[in-house]
Amino acid sequence: MGDWNAKVGSKPITGITGNFGLGDRNEAGDRLLEFCHNNYLFITNTCFQQPKRRLYTWTSPNGQYKNQIDYILCSQRWRSSIQLAKTRPGADCGSDHELLIAKFQIKLKTTSKTARLARYNLSSIPRKYAVEVKNSFDGLDLIDRESEELWSKVRDIIKDEANKNIPNTKTPRRAKWLMADALKVAEERRNAKGSGDKERFSRLNAEFQWRARRDKEKHINGQCQQIEDNNQTGKTRHLFKTN
Repeated sequence: MGDWNAKVGSKPITGITGNFGLGDRNEAGDRLLEFCHNNYLFITNTCFQQPKRRLYTWTSPNGQYKNQIDYILCSQRWRSSIQLAKTRPGADCGSDHELLIAKFQIKLKTTSKTARLARYNLSSIPRKYAVEVKNSFDGLDLIDRESEELWSKVRDIIKDEANKNIPNTKTPRRAKWLMADALKVAEERRNAKGSGDKERFSRLNAEFQWRARRDKEKHINGQCQQIEDNNQTGKTRHLFKTN
């Protein structure tokens, strides 16, 4: 899977390419076909009939030239699992290459699921949690109790009160170091691509890449400074929680 700068051409090759390749084969295409032959692979996005705009994977900056030079390769053993392969020209991926996708269906062996452990937000522990745990501990009957039985009771109290009172951490849906201005540029870039304004898209893409690098560098520098400060002040608990 990737940008091979190879053109395999429109002529089908049994077991390797289908009837929907584009253009004329080049030298890099010959090497790719040889690689597929030696490793029992087939090129998925030459096997499904699509409008040409969903077969091209690269467009020149001026929009004059279009080629099929990106491929998803799959083992011939799993050929029947591939249901579709095509590009998504409208996807905002910040590149002159189009997003190439494949849809496949496989049968998975049933496995037993393990319960997902809760990840508590330890930086936001309410006072109520400590009060409830203390009250539960005060009510424990310690007379004639086995150590294992007591440990099980203590564990259950801590877990139950944590579930009731401590919020879980939330997984961020985007890079947390991206600032609002970078996200705004990303949205403008997506709109420019959707409207076909290639010049504006190119300018906004360059601006977004610059802002993203700036924000990431600032975020990393801030983390390093936080680690250094925690180390110098002896806050080892916070030192290893920096993220």
